[in-house]
Amino acid sequence: MEKQLNTNEFQKTLSEVLIELFDKKGISMDKLAAASNIPKRYVLALRDGDIKNLPAAPYVRGYLLKIGSILDVNGEILWKLYEREDTTKTSGEKDTLPYNRYATKPINKNWFIAAAIVLLVGGYLTVRLDDLIGTPKLEVSLPEEMTTVDASVVVIGGLVSKGDALTINNESILVSADGSFQKELLLEPGVNTIELKAKRFLGREISMTRQILYEPLEIPLNENGEPNKTINGETNEE
Repeated sequence: MEKQLNTNEFQKTLSEVLIELFDKKGISMDKLAAASNIPKRYVLALRDGDIKNLPAAPYVRGYLLKIGSILDVNGEILWKLYEREDTTKTSGEKDTLPYNRYATKPINKNWFIAAAIVLLVGGYLTVRLDDLIGTPKLEVSLPEEMTTVDASVVVIGGLVSKGDALTINNESILVSADGSFQKELLLEPGVNTIELKAKRFLGREISMTRQILYEPLEIPLNENGEPNKTINGETNEE
């Protein structure tokens, strides 16, 4: 049968009441902790009145009910003594259960948005990677290598990848939107070497050369050193 505490005991603190009960029962803290399944540190905190090192109030009430059952006293009375001493009598921080580290955490939507942006940017950069740091392409369609011409002007043309920079003999060349280009070059008699270079924005540079032989037409001269006039393709010697 549970023992009811007398009026004088209500004038005492919870710590004083528990110490007297422990002495009367002759029970040690180790035995009480083992019998009640209460961690020993909490049993000692209750005995010493160390409220700040106790868990949330719902747990303390359960501990005191267990201790009351073992000591044959009304645990609710022990709880009332605790409430009287506890400075937090209203619902507050101590009335909440401890943090459960196994509980499912809410997912932050901002992480989803950030991850989606990273994936989109990464995909875009992967697609455009070759356009930024790859090897440029350069094709020369005219003239053919080692072409011989008799005119002093030649047209060189071809195709480069869109966005690549092009130079011909170190002169920057305007490239069409589709990557095609054409450029008129003035030739010197003999072999002319034309160097073309294509460069990607952050990538490599490639070069290509064309050699063109310019052989001017020989125009017959008269005895005065002047070009002969021709009539219907025949030389007119006056």
